[in-house]
Amino acid sequence: MYEVLNTSSAQSIHVDNLSSWQTDYDTITSEVWRGTYTIPSGCRLIFVEGKVWLEGVVASKLAFVAAHISTSYAPDILLNNNITYTTADGSVGLTAIAEGNVRFPLRVPSTMTVRGIFIAQTGYYGRNLYTCTYAPWDKRTSLSVIGTVVSNERVGTRWTYSTGSCGSNWSGFNTRTDSYDKVLAQTPPPFTPSYSLDSEFVLWEEE
Repeated sequence: MYEVLNTSSAQSIHVDNLSSWQTDYDTITSEVWRGTYTIPSGCRLIFVEGKVWLEGVVASKLAFVAAHISTSYAPDILLNNNITYTTADGSVGLTAIAEGNVRFPLRVPSTMTVRGIFIAQTGYYGRNLYTCTYAPWDKRTSLSVIGTVVSNERVGTRWTYSTGSCGSNWSGFNTRTDSYDKVLAQTPPPFTPSYSLDSEFVLWEEE
């Protein structure tokens, strides 16, 4: 675990507000190593009251939550780099829940893969619009998502736009491949609803 000390800013358009440019502080410029922590086998849950940059290799079933007890702040989870599993046999899995957004920041790999169940409780899952001012980081080649995405707002990882010196252009991941992880859905990480192969009849009527 690292503690982020400083970040640099970038201007972007957010999925949930298309009418104005906002300032993101997502690019890490200074951080300090805080140590390695063993996750208890009886409660594989990490809870953080703040914005989190998430990346790495998952080696067990784990639920990761970024939320705050106040009503005025809803932290985001930033998918900062590839997220992979040590094995795909169902014994490993990740559920990442953000009270706010689950976002891909400006500086991410051009070819990126993330595995897991990603939930944006009150916000959106996606990547903001960064113009050619931030080239080459504005354009990324491909994103592969293996798992499930749950988003309160619309999902968006690629933009087309026309503004200023950029002219007609695009931003974000040029292609995105979404793959459903059936094994993870049936045996998910803690605090995550599971999917069953058993069908049941549900009667619904309006009164």
